[in-house]
Amino acid sequence: MAANDKRGKTAVDDCLDIPRTDADWQTLKDELFMAIVDTSAILESANNAQVKKVRGLTNLEAEIMAWRILVSLYHPHCSYSIGQDS
Repeated sequence: MAANDKRGKTAVDDCLDIPRTDADWQTLKDELFMAIVDTSAILESANNAQVKKVRGLTNLEAEIMAWRILVSLYHPHCSYSIGQDS
């Protein structure tokens, strides 16, 4: 269908939610980091295996996880996937 043919038309230049500067990337990473480590609003049992795993992360591990999530979200053409061992 011609209506679905979007070749040559991308919204990359118009995509305002992609960070433009290193400082913007850092701010976004910091927000994601806090979302990962702040377990105060968790409704599940504190004995839940996933909750225990997150609470067991070091700050460095959580920060690396935040960067990996951002990279995989903003660069979907990369071959890296979340959880893939490096």
